[in-house]
Amino acid sequence: MIQSCEQAKASLLALKNGVVPETVATFGIQRDEILEEFHQLLQLVQNDNGMMKFIVGEYGSGKSFMLKQMENLALEQNYVVANIQIEKGVRLNDFQTLYYHIMHSLTTKGATTNKTSFQDLFTNWLRSLKDQDQESSALAIQSLISMLNDYHSSYSRALLFYIRARIQNDHELANAVTSWLTGEQNIPASIKKRFEVVGKIDHTNAMDFMKAFIKLVKLLGYNGLIILVDELEVVMSYRSDIRMQAYQNLRYLIDNSYNNQLSNCLFVFASTTDWLENEEKGPKSYQALFQRIGEGGNGNKKDIRQPIIRLKKLNVNEIQRLTKNIVELFNQAYDFKLKISQQSLQNWVLLLLKKEGIEINDITVRSYVIKLIEVLDLSEQNPNSIMFKTELKAVTDGDTVRYVQKMRAKAEKI
Repeated sequence: MIQSCEQAKASLLALKNGVVPETVATFGIQRDEILEEFHQLLQLVQNDNGMMKFIVGEYGSGKSFMLKQMENLALEQNYVVANIQIEKGVRLNDFQTLYYHIMHSLTTKGATTNKTSFQDLFTNWLRSLKDQDQESSALAIQSLISMLNDYHSSYSRALLFYIRARIQNDHELANAVTSWLTGEQNIPASIKKRFEVVGKIDHTNAMDFMKAFIKLVKLLGYNGLIILVDELEVVMSYRSDIRMQAYQNLRYLIDNSYNNQLSNCLFVFASTTDWLENEEKGPKSYQALFQRIGEGGNGNKKDIRQPIIRLKKLNVNEIQRLTKNIVELFNQAYDFKLKISQQSLQNWVLLLLKKEGIEINDITVRSYVIKLIEVLDLSEQNPNSIMFKTELKAVTDGDTVRYVQKMRAKAEKI
């Protein structure tokens, strides 16, 4: 976990505000069994399968952390990743806008910024064409266009003009075709005439374009496309008819993921438990969807391979690991060493959360991290405080836990 001082401070500020920073993998808890399942899914996607998964948990349970860890793993294994949130601009009931936001949220390994443009995807492929003779290059282009023509003729035609423009360094035309292929709406007819297309991407053809793009990703040498969608519970705020359309679209994505229509693509949706359990506005309100995904539970038995994975509360080992990693990050940011043990620090965090009305069984990843960084900040800025020079011990007495300070004969009861 080596970061510069400034990077470490930025990461801590993001965490303290409840936001998952880009460097999440350097200090986040590792839910190993879930990541192993995700690794297996990636292997299936690489081998021409389509997949769908749901991550469900309470607010602050670590859903966004998990999605970020999944993104990092996918990028390391040469996948193109789109990471989006369901909000006003991204509506699941409209494939057109969903396609647009996916195309404008792409990331690949080694990207210099957080995003990778559509044109960036072609860099290595076009470079390989230049290393071939003219006949071989022409055959490679012809083969790619021919395969994509099976999905949508206008898509393949526009792409052919795009490739030619890139080879001829016609940046104006390349940019215009890119805009059209990625779902931009207001492109003048005179410009579209240059690459022989009419119309635009809309709700009738958006999924055909999506399927063509997934195939293109594979043909360009990537292992597939991973689409991570956070805050699925926002769908419950939709008007009833719009919400039902969103669930019908979600069912469509599930069906097409497993019937080879969306091969080489994995969708991962994250939502709150409330979405899953809400009978009026959640998936239970549309039985065709609910029958496909279930509730993600089977009594006391655990099945990580079912469509829904429920995130559990933090356990003791996860709290210890999370504390250790955050403390190391804090030390990098402020060159600061605690005067109390890590166990005592954990106890202080648990005690302060209890005083705020958060029971031990209700502690989430977010609430624990925010309070931990708050305690570390106070400790660094108030080095003479007796609180941060005193070991706090947790003593269990039946169902009661008492926190006892060694230098004070005072006990705080929980």
